[in-house]
Amino acid sequence: MNNLNHKLYWRMMVTLIVFLLSSFLSANEAILTGVVDSGWNHTCAIKTDNTIVCWGRNRFGQATPPSGTFLQVSTGNKHTCGLQTNQTVACWGYNGDGRATAPSGTFLQVSVGIEHTCGIKTDSTVTCWGKNDYDQATPPNGTFIQISTGKEHTCGIHTDNTVECWGRKGNPWSSGPNSNIGDQIIPPSNTTFSQVSAGGWHTCGIRANDNTVVCWGHNADSQASPPEGAFSQISTGIYYTCGVKTDNTVACWGWNEMGQAKPPNSTCTSRNDKYPQDVCSSPSNVNFSYVSAGKGGEKDVHTCGVRTDNTVICWGYNEYGQATPPPCLRVKSSEPQTATFLPYGILYGVHKDGTKDSQFFTIDTRTFVPNVLGPVYENYNIAALAIHPLTHQLFAVSGDQINKKGYFYQQVAHNLLEIGGTSFREVEGISIHSDGTFWGWAADAGLFKIETDENNEPYLRTLELLLPISGEVQIEDITWNQAGTLLYAVENLQHEETLPDSFDENSPKSAITGARLWAYHISDGAISTVCDKRMSSLGEEIEALETLPNDTLLFHFSGHDNLTFGVLDVQTCQIVRKEIPTNYYVEERGDPAVYKDRVRSYNNVKSFAWFSCAP
Repeated sequence: MNNLNHKLYWRMMVTLIVFLLSSFLSANEAILTGVVDSGWNHTCAIKTDNTIVCWGRNRFGQATPPSGTFLQVSTGNKHTCGLQTNQTVACWGYNGDGRATAPSGTFLQVSVGIEHTCGIKTDSTVTCWGKNDYDQATPPNGTFIQISTGKEHTCGIHTDNTVECWGRKGNPWSSGPNSNIGDQIIPPSNTTFSQVSAGGWHTCGIRANDNTVVCWGHNADSQASPPEGAFSQISTGIYYTCGVKTDNTVACWGWNEMGQAKPPNSTCTSRNDKYPQDVCSSPSNVNFSYVSAGKGGEKDVHTCGVRTDNTVICWGYNEYGQATPPPCLRVKSSEPQTATFLPYGILYGVHKDGTKDSQFFTIDTRTFVPNVLGPVYENYNIAALAIHPLTHQLFAVSGDQINKKGYFYQQVAHNLLEIGGTSFREVEGISIHSDGTFWGWAADAGLFKIETDENNEPYLRTLELLLPISGEVQIEDITWNQAGTLLYAVENLQHEETLPDSFDENSPKSAITGARLWAYHISDGAISTVCDKRMSSLGEEIEALETLPNDTLLFHFSGHDNLTFGVLDVQTCQIVRKEIPTNYYVEERGDPAVYKDRVRSYNNVKSFAWFSCAP
């Protein structure tokens, strides 16, 4: 280790301890559980002060929560568990089979089934406790981002967004037409998910690529036959399912004898002769952000939903008051769990079109349709983008492999205007601080800063190298947080592979094993790393990084046919993933028209720049 790397290492280690104390993992917005949860005959919710309130049956103390503050709550039949703000799990109520005896340690999420409980630990592995007669409390190896416990089975989403289930296979009702769609513990193959929910003997999930719902398992009451449309959240009961659609209405389907699948003032249609009105949708003038299907059996079953004003409304069986929330109850905001993948804005990107060519594009987050911006810039090799926070002008910098290396450009009216060059061979990322100064990373030099002139453009004569570095740290992109206190940088972790003699020498000779997220602290120049375990588990190449208005970080995973995003919450270290189909013909126009229609996969995005449309 050379002297520079040695100093960098110890500076990182000293500041890492302090940094981690302030960035403990907590329940994350991708988990899609927690503000209200409907159990068998009781319901619990997290109030705006982060304390828990419960109502309904309380024979075993399941509706008597402990004091303290919580991030998430999950209810079962006779017991309840919550994720406390210190990330430990507290459980209360009946403790048969140890279901209410939570293990020590810190967690990201907890999920309570009928008689067992599972949780995701802060190392992203799953642990379970309670009844285990069908191995529902014996989780597989691997890392997970979401967990859901059902009656006698459990399902979880791995960090690659695939679903794995375990526990009881089959159900007591295996005969009759359309009684089953596969098995509740065998999810669809070759499918990635953004959320999964395990019910009685069926399971449902939201597909990551198009937000539609797919279900598998017991279907005698059509509970595993979802309606069409896009959903932001899903919740399965024993014999029915509810979900929040992307228009903020609630749709429920399946068994509905107690009105549990019929939101107030809803419109219902029939698909099942045995149980009429099995698909019910709430009116469009009532907006929901979250819904929780109850875990009750044939008769004692209810549902609760959170409206966008954070008030709670429940419907269905109510003998014990489980469907009657406390008066004037407002719960902790559930908006992060059901918000759109990205806030309203325009995402500028640059795609590497071949070896050296660059293609700019934009994405309106209301439609997620990529639009080509200007011509293909041959031999420009644009490696970095940034939008000036004061003038909203788009700036670009070239990378290696061209005559003008490390050059700054301004994008005006679909044209690139040259500003001037740096002394660096390969600039990989730029980000503009809230004070207007330009910051960049050069692979052959390190971190640099450039002051601006009277036009808020980079005044290249003021270039200052702040953090010299060798080429051993391969930074792909950088971005400032909203406060301008932390400069994030992403690096791909690689290992050399043993390659056959016939291997193409122009192809990569290393494999991506994960990523590392660095943070430069402007106050003292200290360096730390962020979300080490989560980042190191990714196993995909990241080339673009940008900060969103809520201080989450937007990644691009390269090498996919679809435009593949990840949004990292740096406080929770969890990633929400989304794929946007882009492998279709797009019309490119120029003046003169020198471009032709072609299939564009957007699988090698080099950099992002975010323009917020929020007021």
